[in-house]
Amino acid sequence: MTYCEKVLWQVLRKNQTDNLYFRRQHPISRFIVDFYCHELRLVIEVDGSIHDLEVQQERDSNRTAALENFGIKVVRFKNNEIIRNIKKVTKQIVDEVKNRQKQTGKHRTVPPSVTMPPPPQPSPKCSP
Repeated sequence: MTYCEKVLWQVLRKNQTDNLYFRRQHPISRFIVDFYCHELRLVIEVDGSIHDLEVQQERDSNRTAALENFGIKVVRFKNNEIIRNIKKVTKQIVDEVKNRQKQTGKHRTVPPSVTMPPPPQPSPKCSP
């Protein structure tokens, strides 16, 4: 896992988002997704700077479309979003969890705030 994936994993692991279980580096068909919640059919992807390239954006778009054909929602975050504002990223994930719960009928009470450990210090291994 990249540094930024590790930072986000600290939020997703141990059921910190509404007691949902996220798997990391999970295979779905021919893809390996960064994080996956089977209960809500929700994928969280962490994108480094390579995803800014046009050719990679096209691949990402095709990959997202293929996953959506399986009924899976894909949410992407850039590395710099995770580094600069992990609380905002967490809120966006919690909001998406609420939306997926409404869509799937699998409701739980999402806590008003998610308790998180402090994020690790930025590393040069995590490109913005």
